[in-house]
Amino acid sequence: MEKKNKLWQIFKSTLYLSAFTFGGGYVILTLMKDTFVDKLKWIDKDQMLDMTAIAQSAPGAVAINASIVVG
Repeated sequence: MEKKNKLWQIFKSTLYLSAFTFGGGYVILTLMKDTFVDKLKWIDKDQMLDMTAIAQSAPGAVAINASIVVG
């Protein structure tokens, strides 16, 4: 039952990010920080900063790379 709740929470948070992100990949980083660091506390601030650096240095869209690193 716990796994089902966690999967539902992941779905809701990523749906929110997808639905309300307008303006490019860097906008999603702020919403990801608000969701995953401040609200859900799945990662801390330093991990978010490292994730952003990895997402920026990898080829491709920063939003997709950041989502992969969080996942």
